[in-house]
Amino acid sequence: MQTSFFKSISLIPDGFKNASIRIKLIVAYSCLFVVVLLLSNMTLYFLTKKTIERNIESELHNSTTAILNMVQMAANLSIKNHLRTIAIKNKEIITGLYQQTLTGKMTESEAKKRASQILLSQKIGETGYIYCLDLKGVLEVHPKPRLVGKDLSGYPFIQQQLEKKDGYIEYEWQNPGELDKRPKALYMTYFKPWNWIISVSSYREEFKDLISAEDFYESVMDLRFGETGYSYVIDSLGNLIIHHAQPNTNIYDSRDSEGRYFIRQMIQEKNGRIIYPWQNPSETAPREKLVIFSYLPEYDMIVASSSYLEEFYRPLTIIRYIIIASAIIAILLLLPFTMWFGDLIARPLKEAAERFLSAGEGDFSVRMNIQSKDEIGRMAMGFNGFMDRLESYRDELEDLNKNLETRVQERTAELKKALDDVTTLKGMLPICSGCKKIRDDSGYWQQIEAYISKYSDAAFSHGICPECMKKLYPEFCDDDDDDEKPGE
Repeated sequence: MQTSFFKSISLIPDGFKNASIRIKLIVAYSCLFVVVLLLSNMTLYFLTKKTIERNIESELHNSTTAILNMVQMAANLSIKNHLRTIAIKNKEIITGLYQQTLTGKMTESEAKKRASQILLSQKIGETGYIYCLDLKGVLEVHPKPRLVGKDLSGYPFIQQQLEKKDGYIEYEWQNPGELDKRPKALYMTYFKPWNWIISVSSYREEFKDLISAEDFYESVMDLRFGETGYSYVIDSLGNLIIHHAQPNTNIYDSRDSEGRYFIRQMIQEKNGRIIYPWQNPSETAPREKLVIFSYLPEYDMIVASSSYLEEFYRPLTIIRYIIIASAIIAILLLLPFTMWFGDLIARPLKEAAERFLSAGEGDFSVRMNIQSKDEIGRMAMGFNGFMDRLESYRDELEDLNKNLETRVQERTAELKKALDDVTTLKGMLPICSGCKKIRDDSGYWQQIEAYISKYSDAAFSHGICPECMKKLYPEFCDDDDDDEKPGE
């Protein structure tokens, strides 16, 4: 860890290492600020972009769904009105036959037989028909004679009929031999004299010819997305059923700017989304376009909503300019702030460096001003304490130096006096003629040995001369000793 840290330090240019703290702070803060600003703005930009994309797809999807609902409602209304018209018309016919039974022109059984013939002779759509059942769910009239008289009350849609008697219902039905259920539409009306529920029914898909684009044309044309986005409706052959510029036109072979048959892709996929480049005749370059489409199988319609992406992304361009402008303004504001902040840190450090230089030159009286209690303030306090100790040590050293000089002077005086005393030994010495003691400067008489030992480097060893030997110890002397010469 330490090795990698030192390696990273070694990569820093020498010019930056030797720069002032203010410059380092400006560079460091600016780089850090720019990085943080870029990261935050990029995050904001992409989050905004994702939100816009979701809103684009949501808006187009909702519009497509709304058109589908409009088509469905128009289809339901057309089918309902068509079946209702047939049901009411046949009820009027049956009412007329019933009136003839009341006047005696025919019996009730003849009237019912005639009514059955009229009802069964009609074809609803391609495979639809009319049937009648009583309030117990028993079939009274049906195209298949084998079903007449059967109780069908166990089927859910029959139960709905028995409950409502009049009105419109939809249900799903699967004939024998078919793989899937198909939606079916039914309108019924109740003929009370015979206790019949007259039911007109057929598969919904067989009524697509009843759907008219004029029923929802204006509603589709009123939908707009962005500046130029719109909705349109085509069939599985590529025929434009509703379009703001090219109605009743086949666009099956239309290709985008890259040569892709995007209409064919829509027809093949039925439901989904496609982004494709498209260039209008009056434009110089293609623009990306998003289309969301859904298929309505009952009426063989593909409802699509499309718009250019740049029209939805235009707020992003404004956001991008705002980000750039805010970054420039922030950097311009950051530079003076960083310079001020750097000066706030560098000034006490510069002052400390100058104080250290002064102290190095011998001025121990320098001190720093303590203006805060932060790290710089604590450094100033430490510097002042250090200088107090240095000044104290200096005073102690000066005192010691003065004491040393005094002692040296005293010792020098003592030595000088001793030398003076040694010089006196070379001159006249007051000595007693009797005991041979010497008188010192203080007037005291000392043995000659003690005096000379005190004021010189001489040392004494005691012996006795021949004369003193004869005088003091004659018994130990020989007569021949008088002839001896000194040194023999």
